[in-house]
Amino acid sequence: MIQKQPNKKASQKGFTLVELSIVLVIIGLIVGGVLAGQSLITAAKIRAQMTQLDQFDAGFNAFRAKYDCLPGDCTVAQTPTFSQTTARTASTTGTGSVGDGNIDYVAAVATSDESLVAWNQLGVVGVIAGTYTPVAAAALPGTALPAGKSAGYVMLGGVGGTTFYNLAGYNASANSTPVIPAGTAAAVDKKRDDGISNTGSVRSLASGENTPFGSTTADATPYAGSTADAACNNAAFAYQSGKDQAVCVLRVRVSG
Repeated sequence: MIQKQPNKKASQKGFTLVELSIVLVIIGLIVGGVLAGQSLITAAKIRAQMTQLDQFDAGFNAFRAKYDCLPGDCTVAQTPTFSQTTARTASTTGTGSVGDGNIDYVAAVATSDESLVAWNQLGVVGVIAGTYTPVAAAALPGTALPAGKSAGYVMLGGVGGTTFYNLAGYNASANSTPVIPAGTAAAVDKKRDDGISNTGSVRSLASGENTPFGSTTADATPYAGSTADAACNNAAFAYQSGKDQAVCVLRVRVSG
């Protein structure tokens, strides 16, 4: 009797269209889940940043109401409970001096600068959480300055009678460096202000600037394709929200 050999070609099966469709659906669900997760993480960071700024506003205004001066800018007579390391005498810092109504904010930082002493004093009186020690520019987030919830540091300063936060990186030679993705910057601006990078109480900022809030030389440099922070917004001052690089410094006016 002649035995038939099995047809090898017939026994080799490939994936059916249904099986391929199922695989593609699974891949799509995984990719969608990852993207959704990233979106949720970004949204959570933005909410945390807004909450942090609100808490700082409350602490800043409580300090000002109690001592009738700005943190870091108070004279020793106004804050006699502070030691000499945290309450400066009337020496000048940059273009200002203690008691002039500005939290002096300069590019060449030192441990006595009002912009660093301010955080120390806010923590000492307990109006904000954390303890901050004025040290030179190499400080890590959480040591001399609060770590930002979106990225980098939260700096505090004031020029021209307006007090503001800078959400930025911190550098010894230029104290604001771009660390905020443009999409995150746009969301923070929209939630707290008008969503436009060169107007209102939230603005993008050129690196290392210590000019008054609203100065055209500092705020929202139009995108020119040459420097990282200029890529934060385009020539029409719209945030480059499609960019995922850390390209923005945000200057946020203190509320209250």
